[in-house]
Amino acid sequence: MTENKENIEQFEVGEKDEKGKKDENKKFKKKVWKRFKNTALVLIFVGAIYFIIKRSREIQSLQRKIDDETRRKEEEKKILMDSVIINNVTEDKEMIKKWINPELSFQTKLLYRLSRDGPSIFNFHSKCDAITPTLLLIESDDDNKFGGYTTASWDMFAGVYKNSSKTFLFSLKKNKKYFRKSNIKYSGDIFSGEREIGPWFGIHDLYFYGTMKDCYTYKYSGQCAFLDGNGLSDHTNIDNSVPVKEVEVYQIIFKY
Repeated sequence: MTENKENIEQFEVGEKDEKGKKDENKKFKKKVWKRFKNTALVLIFVGAIYFIIKRSREIQSLQRKIDDETRRKEEEKKILMDSVIINNVTEDKEMIKKWINPELSFQTKLLYRLSRDGPSIFNFHSKCDAITPTLLLIESDDDNKFGGYTTASWDMFAGVYKNSSKTFLFSLKKNKKYFRKSNIKYSGDIFSGEREIGPWFGIHDLYFYGTMKDCYTYKYSGQCAFLDGNGLSDHTNIDNSVPVKEVEVYQIIFKY
């Protein structure tokens, strides 16, 4: 009987040990699971914060782009805003902007206007000399709108030809920009200048002589460093003079 009792007691102790081990395993598993859940929650929280920060930066970057584009459009509206030749025609403004520099923003400052400052060549030079770059706008009596752009400076007393690779002529009506020709020999992109000579481009491509009301633009390409055979204006007289309605010269101020 004693032996049986001892066996029963050992069996009961064994069951208790087994049960204890199971309890410990359950506790351990609960502890591991709890740590896993806490770690998962931390990772989810960190991931959510990272996503929010990343998304916030993307939104801020997009907003900056929208603001920059809005600001650029507002600035473009101000380009040639006071021009009586362009008269706020959006298409003409966009064309001139593209021809001058489609990448950089810039402002325009009116230097000379024929109807405001008079036809004197001296008046043109007194207001435009030594200022760069400049944009020349011309409106002829037959409603042609054309002109030129150069980064070289005008100078009434220089009496020299000047070169600037960025010089070009243009016609808004023809929707065309004229680059200097590589196969034509000529002295310079602009001539600057003399008392009787206003803005002068190329050989005889576009120039003013004697008065700012006497504009000349040659049609035949033999006398031109920039133009093709069609010229800048549809109707030119035999002496190649163009009846002028208005002339404007602007300073281009880039915003780097």
